[in-house]
Amino acid sequence: MTKPVLFYFWSERSQHCLELTPVLERLAAQYNGQFILAKLDCDAEQMVASQFGLRAIPTVYLFQNGQPVDGFQGAAARRGDPRPAG
Repeated sequence: MTKPVLFYFWSERSQHCLELTPVLERLAAQYNGQFILAKLDCDAEQMVASQFGLRAIPTVYLFQNGQPVDGFQGAAARRGDPRPAG
């Protein structure tokens, strides 16, 4: 079984990203390798980010077995519980 991947699209220009980044990094450390946190700097990788058709930053997608299974976009992401389900 492959590990889930939490794909995080961020920008240092976004205050919401500056707040969410340490939360996701803490979760990755707490879950000790049970999922992979993959971060994409949308400013540095604009071509890659555009291929995902993002509508807001931050955007987080959870991939399981190569398929997106959940996610959230924008500032509303901060209000939810970012812990993986299960």
